[in-house]
Amino acid sequence: MADLAADGVLTFTATDTGTTLSPLTGYVYTPSLATVNDSNNDDNIDSLDYYGLITTGYSGYTINIGGNYYAIFTNGLGEYYIPFDSAQEDLSALTLSAVTQAITQTGDDANVYNCFLTGTRIATPDGPRRIETLAHGDLILAADGRALPLRWLARMEVRPQAVNKPIGRLPIRIAAGALGGELPDSDLYVSPDHALVLDGMLVNASALINHSDIRMMRASEAPASFTYWHVELDAHEIILANGIPTESFVDYARRGGFDNYDEYLALNGCDRLIREMPLPRISSRRQLSPVQVA
Repeated sequence: MADLAADGVLTFTATDTGTTLSPLTGYVYTPSLATVNDSNNDDNIDSLDYYGLITTGYSGYTINIGGNYYAIFTNGLGEYYIPFDSAQEDLSALTLSAVTQAITQTGDDANVYNCFLTGTRIATPDGPRRIETLAHGDLILAADGRALPLRWLARMEVRPQAVNKPIGRLPIRIAAGALGGELPDSDLYVSPDHALVLDGMLVNASALINHSDIRMMRASEAPASFTYWHVELDAHEIILANGIPTESFVDYARRGGFDNYDEYLALNGCDRLIREMPLPRISSRRQLSPVQVA
């Protein structure tokens, strides 16, 4: 990740139990001349990275402000910092307001989304449909031929440069034919942690990167904003996206991070548990055999 030259920072105090960050005071905005340093150049925020001084490290928590996730940094003395670039997203108006936004313990290298990009074609009994045209109650064609009702179409607009940990949000492009057998049948864009179903395994897209026909979108290529979508069914199922078997929604993606979470609550009343299907999940390229990554 390129270092972020922040021109503003929100500061608040809080207590940290190790699993929960509880704010004690509201936000205080101040201009900033400091930088978020990606000290190990791994394109993610983790415990090696810091804001301004090396003693102000990543806390392990992120906060959802206006649908964007920001890394929270701390000096270890109970003070917490949310640096930002006002040219991308100006958070200064939050000064003196209470810290009411959702704070999540995400740990190192946390990616929030596991979704499809706009334009992905999802198989239905009536043929492929662009994902953004689907609606609650529409039938989705499972890989085994069953017709399954859509319970919720999750939606999240992403502005990758509006956050202080942007790179992990960029989609991965799987070029047409990259997986053999002329699949996918057209370029497929998914988030890094979205799994394809290959050889009886759930393989996160990031584990397939080969920097040629499967690669992460470069920051210079990314539009100012784009939208991720996800298909929730009654269970964690195998569906077809651009012809490739892939996963439907499973709980670890955290519904509350999507823009239309209120719609989900209106449909369902409360969050419901969806258990992951009993297939091994591959999250790193080193877990694949040489034949599988060839």
